[in-house]
Amino acid sequence: SMGAACGRGEAKGHELSLLMDAYQKRDKVAFIAFRGQQAEVLLEPTGSVEQAYRRLEELPTGGRTPLASGLEESHRIIRNQLRKDPDTRPILLVLSDGRANAAPDGMKPMPAALEAARRIAADGRTHSLVIDVERQGLVQFAMAKTLSEELEAEYMHLEELEADTLVRTLKDIL
Repeated sequence: SMGAACGRGEAKGHELSLLMDAYQKRDKVAFIAFRGQQAEVLLEPTGSVEQAYRRLEELPTGGRTPLASGLEESHRIIRNQLRKDPDTRPILLVLSDGRANAAPDGMKPMPAALEAARRIAADGRTHSLVIDVERQGLVQFAMAKTLSEELEAEYMHLEELEADTLVRTLKDIL
């Protein structure tokens, strides 16, 4: 959905800003792509900004969107990090138009994604921010807004952001 919904270069500029801030603070970052039939962990949590940058350059876009799988995989990684270091303050950053169109067998995509979001919110240990990449136009579905509500997350539209605004917003969340 990112490839179709927004200029990939614009989103990548914001992501690079986050990487630099994470590097300066010695935070860990992880990347999960949710496309095709399931989520794929592209980068396990790491403090290596070089490794994160390489994965960011390779970040795939387009195709089907298994949003529930991406959220579930994110939650798994966050829980693992919290087991290793209970003082971790995780932030889940979701860049999406919120439209899910793939789900595990027997499940409808959007209800599955919203249920995964509710589980993350119910856990209570993760701060979340949804950045809506849906193109502004005559027809808008506002699914990312719905996703942010179920995640109990902050919500922003990509067009509202400048690179430093994103870093400030994440600092405010914590």
